[in-house]
Amino acid sequence: HKVVANHTNNVLERIELTPVNGGSRKDLPEEYTLACHVRIDSGFNDIYGRLRWDDVSSTITGGCLNPSKGRFLHPEQHRCISAREAALLQSFPASYKFAKNTSKTDLAQMIGNALPPKFSYYQSKNIYNHLKTHLEKNSHR
Repeated sequence: HKVVANHTNNVLERIELTPVNGGSRKDLPEEYTLACHVRIDSGFNDIYGRLRWDDVSSTITGGCLNPSKGRFLHPEQHRCISAREAALLQSFPASYKFAKNTSKTDLAQMIGNALPPKFSYYQSKNIYNHLKTHLEKNSHR
């Protein structure tokens, strides 16, 4: 599923100026600071942030294809992570096929709102084992 981002020149410049491997909006030259961040400097530190190769991913949300929604810039390439990369971070199998003709917004929402499949698998396994043990103990009473 190919989704191409369509950013303004100003956004593209912000992306290019964000230092690779973990940079954020705080590292940008002052003239690229958004007005809302001038007024309130604290918080929202992940906006226009890059992921790091040597760290866990930030939470993948429904805004994962938009740099103004969080730390969703590729660690070193001057772009947002792709829908496929976001899905892989959420533990979707590489072979998973998303419906064709799905809008960028809907695709990001599907990926960001998903409970990661591997998390679901391991959590359900733990619940099963807990219930099995509990039921076995109670059946011997």
